[in-house]
Order: sequence, then structure tokens, then C-alpha cells
Amino acid sequence: MADSPWPTIHQERGALANDLAGLTEEQWRLPSLCPGWTVHQVLAHQVATAKMTPGKFFVKFAASGFNFTKFSNMAIAAESAGGPVVTLAAFREVQLSTKAPPGPGDTWLGETLVHSEDIRRPLGIAHSYPLAWVARATEFYVKSNALIGGKKRVATLPNLPTAAEAGVPKFDVTTWYGLYAPKNTPKPIVDALVDALQKALKDPPLVNRFAELSMAPVEEERATPAALESFLKSEIVKWDKIIKDAGITPQ
Repeated sequence: MADSPWPTIHQERGALANDLAGLTEEQWRLPSLCPGWTVHQVLAHQVATAKMTPGKFFVKFAASGFNFTKFSNMAIAAESAGGPVVTLAAFREVQLSTKAPPGPGDTWLGETLVHSEDIRRPLGIAHSYPLAWVARATEFYVKSNALIGGKKRVATLPNLPTAAEAGVPKFDVTTWYGLYAPKNTPKPIVDALVDALQKALKDPPLVNRFAELSMAPVEEERATPAALESFLKSEIVKWDKIIKDAGITPQ
């Protein structure tokens, strides 16, 4: 079997486009197997994915407030705005695209196969998928299933690789929380808050709750005002460059 999944992705996109030619408006509005999405919206999602690049992904994901649901819905709205006929034409145009968000190629192989069935099954359309490639996509999902955006694996999800381990070394996007006090708060009060915070981060019930949420408390040496200030400055520098490189302007 060839190493690259792209020829199969292109073939399956073409087959799906042919199957969808001539659908009625009612059929396009049918609920897909993706909860909350119609047949039309799943196709719009596939168009958006085929137009995406790692750089665009970072920018648009940030613009959505790092909310995957909002991120996806924004992309679907854009690609479905012209109606099903326009979306289908756009899908044909990106059939041979190798653009994709950050991640291994097998991710997009799986997306193509799964979303094709998400669309076909409600429509009652049968299709013979290439079994060897279905097996490959299945094996990929079993082994990884998702990517961790930070530099370290989550303890409660040890089998999920980081983005760097999956071949995207510069991807480092995590959700973090910092504790702030009003300006000019006396140092003894700040010190007392830091001491209480560090004790709380070692408290078993809190540690266990973090684990249940697939979160991790910050290391003790990073739970200090100086460490938070340094981290915040580095985040400002990082995102300032991303925003300027992408040409984003205030709106």
C-alpha cells in the first residue's frame, strides 16, 4: 500500500461529489450522522477542511476563542452560505487539495471516510469503501484518537500523543488560568495568596478533580508571580507574531 493517504482521499471526495449530484433541497436539509449538522453542513465542513492550512487554523482557532465548536460552526457558515449547489461545486474544486489543518495525513483520511458515511447513510446511498484504507484509518484512531495541544501528555490520557509527537512540532496551544490581585496589593498579602495556592495545588481532592477533567495543576516553581509574569510576556510575544504574520487587523 502506498504510504500517502492523499490519492485515496481524492478518490473518495470525487465519489462523494458524484453521489450528491442531483439531491433535492429536502435531502440536503436531512440530519446527518453528525449531531446537529445537516447533510449540507457536513459537506461544508469538508470543504472548509480541504481549504485549511496550519497557519490559517491557528489564526481562526484563536479568533474563535479556542472553542472548537465555535471554530467549526464559523467555517461551516462561511462554506454553506451560498446554498448546497455552490457548496458542492466548491467541494469539487478542492477534490485534489492536499491542504489540511495541522495533524498527520491519516487524520484527514479518517475524516474523509467517516464524514462521507455521515452523509450517505441518512440519504440511503450505498458505497464500497476501500477496505485496506478503512483498516488503516481505524488503526490510526485506535492508537491516537486525538492530539494534545500542549508540550506534555495528559496523565489521564496517556495514549493520546501531543501535537509535536504527531509531527507538528511548533503547535503549543493550551488553556491556562492565572490568579491575579489588584494593583499595589501589599506583598505580605500576595505572599499569603501564593502560599495558599501552592498548598491547594497539592491537595488530593483538588488534584483528583483536575485529573477527572483531564487537566493538570501547574508545577510549584511556576505557581509564583514572577513565573506567571514571565509566561504572560512570552505568550504576548508569541501571539503578537502570529497575528502580525497573518495580517490580522483590529475590527
